[in-house]
Amino acid sequence: MEKHIEIPIYLREGILKDIDNYIIYQKSKTLNFQDSQSTYASVEQFVVGCVCHYLKQLKYQEDLSGYTDLGKPYKLKNKFRDYMDKKGVIPADLAKKTGIGASNISLILKNKNQPSLDYFLRIWIALECPQLDKVLYREVEK
Repeated sequence: MEKHIEIPIYLREGILKDIDNYIIYQKSKTLNFQDSQSTYASVEQFVVGCVCHYLKQLKYQEDLSGYTDLGKPYKLKNKFRDYMDKKGVIPADLAKKTGIGASNISLILKNKNQPSLDYFLRIWIALECPQLDKVLYREVEK
């Protein structure tokens, strides 16, 4: 069994009000959409969730370290195809959702062409904004 340690935190009234409003908003979404789930029921759960999310980002920061090596011969590649396979998304649906031609989608998914920033953002948003370390990596050129 995990040991829990109580840590008092002090929040400004405005921040607490923002958190409360966010929780109320999430609960109202749950009522409107049967398949959605409210993540936070209390301020405590919200704060714990934020801390866990931030720690996860820090943990994977090493995986993203290649993105800052601008002067080194690392080629940026994508894992969109693997991510899509896991999510059950087919290229034709992605092309339709993004407005990008099927042939361009195919070349991007095969890492034959680098997408423009516009195309990257369209694809990334259509795939519901996955973590960058899940869809991008650097490959050392030979």
